[in-house]
Amino acid sequence: MWSKAAQQSVHRTAGGLRVLSLVQARNLVPFRELVLPSRRLRRPLGASHKHNLKDTEIKEMMFKVDYIEIELAEENQGIRLTTQNNDNVILQNQTMASVENIVRENFEIVRSHYRAIPGVDSFIDERDLSIISLKIVLHYLYMYNLWRKMYKHHKNRDLKFLVEDFESPSTADLIIWYFKNEYPESYSAKCELMLALSVDEFKAYEKRRQEFHSMW
Repeated sequence: MWSKAAQQSVHRTAGGLRVLSLVQARNLVPFRELVLPSRRLRRPLGASHKHNLKDTEIKEMMFKVDYIEIELAEENQGIRLTTQNNDNVILQNQTMASVENIVRENFEIVRSHYRAIPGVDSFIDERDLSIISLKIVLHYLYMYNLWRKMYKHHKNRDLKFLVEDFESPSTADLIIWYFKNEYPESYSAKCELMLALSVDEFKAYEKRRQEFHSMW
């Protein structure tokens, strides 16, 4: 059982902060609420760069997973990660090397999982699969890294992607959100395949999730 103190997490809204249970926190998609101001860095892949900004040394680098360029910058005792696909998160108490390693490792876990679904290779564009795989990776990496700071019993938490998180509502939310924005006329069929749901099951599931999010 979680202690009372450990059953709380923080969800940022336009009106301030709300205290949510850990279960509720796992069910939220952070990218719409927690997106930070974008920093666009243009550096050669794998290169790092240092410069002074208001007497503060900033280190930047870029690496690539599949089609996606990932830009890192040291900021506020952490690493800001951005991509051209509007991913933008801060990972506190991490180094560029640690972020690159865990992102690469978790990306391969997630992308391989979805690639193995029958029909995905012919129905889901490879670029879309990479983008949504990275969004899923960053959702859990941000959340579990935050828990390291918030909860004593999570301070040494392994940041490797957990297989059970494939079944989390947050993962389904990210898939639905991405395909609905990219393919508003045909997203349902793509989501049904990725989530292994029938047409009727997906309609009912999407309705439940919309009702859940409307409460917040």
